[in-house]
Amino acid sequence: MKNKNLALIFGIVVFLFLLACAGWLVYESKLKTAVDVPMYEYDGKWYTEDELKEIVGPQYINTPAKNTPEEVYVDFRKAILAGDTEKALEYIWRESKEEYREAFKVSGNLEKIKGIPEVHELTEEKDERYDNYASYYYDDKDDPRGEKIKSIEFIKNEEGYWMIEFI
Repeated sequence: MKNKNLALIFGIVVFLFLLACAGWLVYESKLKTAVDVPMYEYDGKWYTEDELKEIVGPQYINTPAKNTPEEVYVDFRKAILAGDTEKALEYIWRESKEEYREAFKVSGNLEKIKGIPEVHELTEEKDERYDNYASYYYDDKDDPRGEKIKSIEFIKNEEGYWMIEFI
């Protein structure tokens, strides 16, 4: 009787050990699968790429960049200095384009914006850099309103091209 009880206990312990091992293997395989799938945080929740595209569209996915904010700024500045506002508008985010088109028509605005500094005078706000958003600033010592720090915001479109959202 004692040997039967001992064998039963031993059998239960081996069964529980095998069950624990099987559970651990299942857990590890799911964990490995979860690590292999890139996840993106949006509004405090985590989503796969496909789930996020359904919710907010592809612009919030890290599309590989085809240019840099600095290149966009240099090209925009060249167009502004040349007085070619239509060329400059090619570097403006689509949702801001009409606003800037109208602003360029207002007397004196084009001359003001021609005062923007060269690219090496911009400072990137490192804590404001995300996959599809970048923020830079520069010191405008000559601003008549006393607003010395000016911000330039860039956003990356769905195709991976950086555009100026705000300048």
